[in-house]
Order: sequence, then structure tokens, then C-alpha cells
Amino acid sequence: MTATLRKMMAMVQKPGRYISGMILIGIVAASLNILTGLALMFFINAAENLDWQLLYRSLGFMSIALLVLLVLMPLGYWLFDSSVVYTSTNLRRRVFQRALRLPASWLGKQHSGDLTSRATTDIQTAEQAYSTNTANLVEVLLGGLGSLAAMLFVDWKLALGIVAYGGLRVGVNALIAKPLGKASDAVQKNLGTVTERVSDIANGAQEIRMFNYQQGVQEKFSQQNESVVRRGMKRIKYAALSNGFNTMAGEFSFFGLAIVGSWLVLQGWYDFGTIMLFVQLQNGVNSLFGALGHFITQLQTSLAGGRRALEIIEQPPEPTHITLPAVPSAQNTAIALENVRFSYSPQERPALEDIDLLVQPGETVALVGPSGGGKSTLFKLLLGYYPPNAGAISLLGKGLDQYSLEELRDQIAFVPQISYLFSGSVAENIAMGKPGASQAEIQAAAEAAYANDFILELPQGYETLVGERGSHLSGGQRQRIAIARAILRDAPILLLDEATSSLDTESEKQVQLALNQLMQGKTTLVIAHRLSTIRDAQRIVVVAEGRIAEEGNHEELLQADGIYRRLHDMQFEEDMAS
Repeated sequence: MTATLRKMMAMVQKPGRYISGMILIGIVAASLNILTGLALMFFINAAENLDWQLLYRSLGFMSIALLVLLVLMPLGYWLFDSSVVYTSTNLRRRVFQRALRLPASWLGKQHSGDLTSRATTDIQTAEQAYSTNTANLVEVLLGGLGSLAAMLFVDWKLALGIVAYGGLRVGVNALIAKPLGKASDAVQKNLGTVTERVSDIANGAQEIRMFNYQQGVQEKFSQQNESVVRRGMKRIKYAALSNGFNTMAGEFSFFGLAIVGSWLVLQGWYDFGTIMLFVQLQNGVNSLFGALGHFITQLQTSLAGGRRALEIIEQPPEPTHITLPAVPSAQNTAIALENVRFSYSPQERPALEDIDLLVQPGETVALVGPSGGGKSTLFKLLLGYYPPNAGAISLLGKGLDQYSLEELRDQIAFVPQISYLFSGSVAENIAMGKPGASQAEIQAAAEAAYANDFILELPQGYETLVGERGSHLSGGQRQRIAIARAILRDAPILLLDEATSSLDTESEKQVQLALNQLMQGKTTLVIAHRLSTIRDAQRIVVVAEGRIAEEGNHEELLQADGIYRRLHDMQFEEDMAS
């Protein structure tokens, strides 16, 4: 708990404001309680002695003190709360920035809904640790210590008795804190899972309706929601024990002191005004020990969210450079893979093994083969998502380790099977290929991608919003915008991952025209599912079970009567049947 709290407090922005605000809030709280106690004592003594001068002096003193405190209290809260706002903003920024730099290996194991939960709900929960919880703690801490100091000054024996009772309360709360912390962690984790299900509904709405799977999704959501309830009830149980104990202990402290004080007055050892001062001051001490218990209880919940947000921030970022196991020897090639081996984890069989591939500048090479053979993995290595386990990779005559990842990706334009469009305008999505591009450059790229005509027919043309994931556009339109983005990038290496396989025949023809334009003058690797689209490739490489099984042009591979011939015949039969 303390380690997480220390990390959260280290993120506080404008610490001068933060500390000054806390101190002012605490001083005001301490002063109010002590002044109220003194006022009670003075007023009672004035009434008992019929001393009007004492009453007037007490009223004047209290009025001035209250006016000063009325100014300091809002100032303290303004200083403190403004620092909290900056801190939460900084925490969200750091989570977002690190999420942009997380390694592909880590992101691949996470659900987008869980990441959303960490960046929103968990940060909101974590904020309580350095805002409300801390402010309340400092307020009652200074108030309680001030009251305790006044008690010790008036009568140290009675004060020590109240302190001993308060220490007992803190000990009981500490026993409850550990199971409460575990329950809070479980609740936050399960809330992340619930967010995952909501994300699935948003992203898979069409599939849910198409397959009438509403009941199945509802059942999964209900199960996970019930899990949150079960763990939430466990957290509530421990929180209720703590809160109930603190309430009863606080009431017992008040009545106990009232009873003891009455006895002391009857014995003639204290006057009534002094006992009333102690009754008021014990409210501050009582709040101190009660708040410590409440603080521990609430802090466990807040830090559960903080731990999940910190897990993102503390994840090692994607390295700036790819480390190669071997030094490349190829000097005059556009792309070279030499004895490359790669596995996603030590427990899995290699996704690529003994891959040797040389691609000359300006050459177009098609990669074909059964699904799961390693074609897309090869692209991931070229893009620097993962380092190879063995072998060497070079791009444009330089080893990948000689590029920063930013420089490496600047050399590559990538068009995946299903391109992601961000919520925003058509122009914004195309301009991602070259940040800061002019409208003329954007339109020229769209024209080259055969996209300008349909864009101009949209309601606001290039300023038309595409919707989440480009939902307002057809599949072919989305791909042509993605191709326009790649054209605008104008990188020397082009990677196409089945860029037309998800389209209908008419859309495929339009996209293929755009791809032909994009490929001019580029060194191109094409992953193809439909063999008809790569018949004219200068070279076709068959990748199966992580290895290069065959290599040649279309006619040579047909004559070899191997995997390519089998795939070709299967597709031919399917086309004839349709």
C-alpha cells in the first residue's frame, strides 16, 4: 500500500500549491475546533460568574478569528484542488502517452476495454488517493493534533487516556485494512472486465445482431457483472465493519468523556467550563483516530485503481531501436532476411524458421501460402513490432538496428487487410500519412487512390466525418482512403497485407487500380489470398509452416506441382462453382 501511495504522491503537480493548500486547510480545521472549545469555556465561565466584560471580549476575539479563517479556508481549498486537477490531467496524459508506446507483445494480450477502463475509471478512482482522502486526512490530522496539544496543556492525564483509546481504534482498523485492500483490487479488475464486454458490444454490434447473439452477450455480461457484485459485497462487508466500528467508538468516546467529566465536576476537581472545553477538543482527537481508520479503508479502494493505472505507466516502453541477433551481410538489396527465426513465446513453436529472402529495389514479391504460415509475422518483424530470435534483417542496405523505430517506419507504407480509420474527417485520416500535409497534397493522394470522386460526393466532402472505425463508409471506400494515406506517405517500401481480400468484386477492382498506382516505383511485398491478384508478380514466395517452401513466378510454380499448384487449383474450383 505504501509503495503505491508513494508513487501516486510523487506524481503530484504544482507541489507548492498542494502542500500549502493542505496546511491551510488543516490549520483552519485545528483552529476552528480549538476556538469553539475556548468559546464554550469562556461563555460558560462568563455565564456562571455573570461577567459581561468576559463575554464581550470572548465574542470580539471569536469574531475576528472566524473572519480570518473564512478567508483562509477557501484559499486553502483553491490551492489544493487546483493542484489535484493538474495532477489528474498529468496522470491521464502519462497513461495515454505510455499506451502509445507499449510493445506489441504486451498490447496483444490486452483487451481494448480493459485499457479503456484503466485510462478512465481507474484514474478517477485513483484520484481520491491524492485528493479527497489526503485532504480529509490532513484536515483531521492537524485538527486532531491541535486539539490534543490543547488537551495536554490543560490536563495531560486526561489527554493521555483519550490518546490510548484512540490508538486502540487505529489498531482495529489496521486489521480490517488488509482484506479490504484485496477485495478492492478484485473489484477494480472485474470492473475492467465489464468494460471489455461493453467495448465488445460497441465494436461487434453488427455481428451480434447478425447472429442473434444478444442472449449470449447478455449472459456473459451478467456473469461478469455478478462477479463485480460479489467482490463488491465483500469490499462493502469490510468497509461496513470499519465504518460501523468507528461510528460506535466515536459515540462511546463522547459519552464516556461526558460521564467521566460529570463525575470530575461533582468531585470538585474541574469546573464545568473546562470539561466542556475537553468535550469539544475530544471531537478533534476523536475525528483524528476515526479518520485514520476511514482513511485506511478508503485508501485501499483508491490505490486499487492507482495500481492498475500505474501498471500502464510502469510498463517498459517499446524500445527505440530493434536489437538484431546477427549483423546483416546484404548491402545492395531493398529488403533482406537472412536465416531469420522468430517465436512469439519460448513455449510456442517458431512462427518463422530459417527464412532467407532477398528483394531487389523496385521489385514486387508476393507472399502466398496457407493461413497461419507466417506471412503476417514476417511483416511484423519488418515493421519492428518484434525483434527476431535469430538471424539478420536489413532494409535499404542497412540493418534494422541502424534505424530508430521512427526512422524505420518512415521507410515503409503499410496497407492491412482491414484498415483502421480514426473518428474524424476524411482529410484528417488521409493526412496521417504525412502530418502537416496541405489540402492540395491530400487531394492529389486521393486522386491517385481513385478516391477523390466519391469523397467529393460525400455531404461535406473532405471534411465529412467517417464515424468510428470509418463506419459511415463502405469497405472499398475505407481501403481507398487508407491507400491514399499510404500514397501521401511516399515511402520506398510498400507492404500490402491482403488489402483486397475482404472486398466484393467491384470494390476489389477499384482498390486494385489504386494499389497499382501506389506500387509504381516502390519495392513491394504483397501478402495475397486471391492468387489471381498476383499472377503478374515478378516473384512469388510460398510460405508454409514458418518456412519458405517454394519460390518462382506463376508459371514456374504451377509446373512445380507443389503447394502453390494445390492452392491455385482449389481457388479455381471455387471460382467455377460460384
